[in-house]
Amino acid sequence: MKSALFTAVPLMLLLAGCSQTFAPERTLAPASIISYNAAVKLEQLRPGQTVLLGATPWGDNINVTALERYRSASGFDCLKLQLTNQKALACQTADNLWLAEQAYAQ
Repeated sequence: MKSALFTAVPLMLLLAGCSQTFAPERTLAPASIISYNAAVKLEQLRPGQTVLLGATPWGDNINVTALERYRSASGFDCLKLQLTNQKALACQTADNLWLAEQAYAQ
């Protein structure tokens, strides 16, 4: 009985190691450049303030409320935003371009 157990356990471990499944690679959509007019408004926006933005990657004529400003690990100044029914991020790059990250559900 012991010899069967010593054979079965290593075999089960070997088979378990071979049956690992890997999660599919997650790809992120590239950030979109925010128009100059919208970028100027975002730059001046403080937490708690709301502004109407014309053309944005999240839609046209959309109310945007600033939730929080922070500095990202890459050194960009970023702004967490509340859109009508979702949240989004916008970050200002070193060359003063504002980039819109894909919006996400609350």
